Amino acid sequence: MRALIIADSPDFEPETVERLAAESALCVVLDGAASKVPSGIRPMAILGDFDSVDRWHALQRFPGAEIVHLHDQSRSDLEKGVAFTLSRGATEIVLCCALGGRIDHSFANLAVIARYHGEVPIWALQGGMECRAASSARPLRVPVATGRLVSVIPFGGPVQVSLSGVRYAMARETLCAGSHGVSNQATGGEIVVEPLDGVVLVFIQREG
Repeated sequence: MRALIIADSPDFEPETVERLAAESALCVVLDGAASKVPSGIRPMAILGDFDSVDRWHALQRFPGAEIVHLHDQSRSDLEKGVAFTLSRGATEIVLCCALGGRIDHSFANLAVIARYHGEVPIWALQGGMECRAASSARPLRVPVATGRLVSVIPFGGPVQVSLSGVRYAMARETLCAGSHGVSNQATGGEIVVEPLDGVVLVFIQREG
C-alpha cells in the first residue's frame, strides 16, 4: 500500500501533491501543510505537534480526517509521519514537499530517507527530482528514461558502489564526499545502484 506524506516546504507544489494523492491509497498531511493542501484532497490524517496550525482549523478544512497529535520533540513531524504510516500498513512511502527552504530541514529529511529505506521503499519528489537511498542491504533498481540526470552521493562517509544503466558506469568505485557522482545520465531502461558498504542517496530527474 502506497502512503503519501505531504510536508510543508516553502516550495509547495499543489499539482504534484494532487497527482501523488490520486496515486496513493493513504494520505497523511503534516500540520504545517494543512492550510496549503488543495481542498479536493481528503487525507486520512493530519499529524504533528500542531504548533503551525490549530486542530480546529485542520478539522474545518478536512472534516473526517483523523487528528494525530504527537508531542515527541525528539523526532521531526516528517519522521513521526513515516512511523505512523508504517503502523498503518504502508509498504511504500512517498514524501512530497519535504525539501527546499531551510537547508538543515532538507538535510534532516534526506536523512529520514536514508534511515528508513531498509524497512520500506521510501522516496521524495520535489522540483522534478526524485530522491531515493540505496545500500548493500537494499540495492536500487529503477527505470529511468534516456538522458535523465542521475546523481549518486555518499551519505555518512566513503562508499564503494557499482552503478549501471548510466553513461558513466561504475564498478566497485569508491565515492567520497564531493561532486564525483553528480550529473550522470541514464542510458534508458533500468539503473542499478549497488553499494558494497554504507548508504548512498540517489537523485533522479523525472521531469524537465
